[in-house]
Amino acid sequence: MRLFRARSKFSSHSFVSGEGLSRYHVNCSNNSKDLRPAADILVNRAMEMRREIQDDAPLVILVGEHHKITSQKEFQHLVLARFLEAGVNFTFNVELPFNFLEMAHTIFPEELKYRICDFDYKGRAALSTYVGCFKPGNTPEAELDLMAFCYNSGLSVNFNDAARTGCFRYLDLNEPENKSFARKTWWFESGSHYVWNPNVMSHRNRTMVSRALKHARRAPVIIQQAGADHIFGSEISKYDYKHSLCAQFKAAGAHVLPVFMTSKLNICGINLIPVEAFTDLSRSVIIDGLNEEFFDRQGRPLSETASAQTPEELIHSIHKASSNEISFTDIAGNKEHYYNVALRDAEEVCYRAKLSLLRSRVYPAYAAA
Repeated sequence: MRLFRARSKFSSHSFVSGEGLSRYHVNCSNNSKDLRPAADILVNRAMEMRREIQDDAPLVILVGEHHKITSQKEFQHLVLARFLEAGVNFTFNVELPFNFLEMAHTIFPEELKYRICDFDYKGRAALSTYVGCFKPGNTPEAELDLMAFCYNSGLSVNFNDAARTGCFRYLDLNEPENKSFARKTWWFESGSHYVWNPNVMSHRNRTMVSRALKHARRAPVIIQQAGADHIFGSEISKYDYKHSLCAQFKAAGAHVLPVFMTSKLNICGINLIPVEAFTDLSRSVIIDGLNEEFFDRQGRPLSETASAQTPEELIHSIHKASSNEISFTDIAGNKEHYYNVALRDAEEVCYRAKLSLLRSRVYPAYAAA
């Protein structure tokens, strides 16, 4: 009862921390760059849940991030490194469009449009293309550091958001699943296929759930990274809990461990979570107080109390505060190498795709199978 009485007093425009709402809450504000206390709680709770699971359903760890905050990217870097070190069999799913690879390259056969990712085993080509040919708009150095770690570690990574157009802000309505959903909803006629539209958000979450489960291939642990609003929904943005990743993974039969990282800077705390999610919230890992410094795409600090002059300096300081359990990958200094790796990986995917297409033409029964 205490949780719901407290919730009734919240204003969505006033930050509320996660203090007292979960056994798995941690406040990192005393040393906001030290990622270890938060990683300890998450990894220990995940291992505990995995041991308790009696059926074949996977454990899904939902990591809700604020895309611009460097420390939250590096937190994921540390958690993935910890799971790797422990020998956990897991997949890492990222809130990026599944058609990213074919948006970036023009070499793929048109007959297999929207299916190219099926030939990208472990997501290697998508990862190397993202690292070697793309500069993200949000905290690019930390984002690319995380992706380079995934690539160099051989992780199985899946870009599993709904297909988008080249600007990333709109759904690609030529993609069959998007088109089918659009025809059933009012926004098809209005042209409102903006990715943050509440109807679109629910469709994107469904897409991420289905693609994450398909990609896992019976891996016992699935890690899904997404923006904080995807995890439980959002009061202020009118994203319903029932359409959230948490609710939809549970409906699909998975065991779910949500990870909610708050942000005072974005006034994003418990104040934004729909009341229907509070039962799940009480069993979640809630992380307050991580460092909130970030830089824009040009490398300029966007904080009045910036402790670092460059994005790389901030990342190094976070690693140092975390006892250097993880290390920084210098993408900018090795751009040509990563660019060439991206081209090579894309060509390998193209070869597999064309070979599959040839087999389907020569052996129709093969295609049917």
